[in-house]
Amino acid sequence: MVNFVKRIFDAVKAWLEELLGIKTKVAKEDLLKTWDEFAVSGRGRRLGQRLLKKDLKVIEEFLSKLGYQLELFPAKGAYEIEGFLNAAGKPNIFPAKAQAMFTYTTRKAKLCLREGCTMFEFFHELMHARHARSLGLVKYYKLGGAAHLAS
Repeated sequence: MVNFVKRIFDAVKAWLEELLGIKTKVAKEDLLKTWDEFAVSGRGRRLGQRLLKKDLKVIEEFLSKLGYQLELFPAKGAYEIEGFLNAAGKPNIFPAKAQAMFTYTTRKAKLCLREGCTMFEFFHELMHARHARSLGLVKYYKLGGAAHLAS
């Protein structure tokens, strides 16, 4: 019975997403339930070591010490990044092809990770976060870059 209800719910959700042209993001708790379910090797793209749930706790604590947030995303799809607008005033999007992303304004910053993200992809974005921290968000924002958002 539970599988039947889930299949109906998933079908209605898919229909609404197609009709409205938006993707609904999985709740963090639901996403974390299956986060560690991957191939035995634990390898991701380019044979990189995938992040585990236990890594996420450490990452989230570290980022909070920098004053930054962490947001998690499902393995596939483009999603709005909560609390961030682009220069046109529209919600900033975590692209479908991105595995990790550092996004910022002159006042706040967030590191976004997709399920299946590797250590390499995380550390690449962390270097952007550290650079922003060393300069300050206002100076980092003035450098320009793909993540320019409304301040």
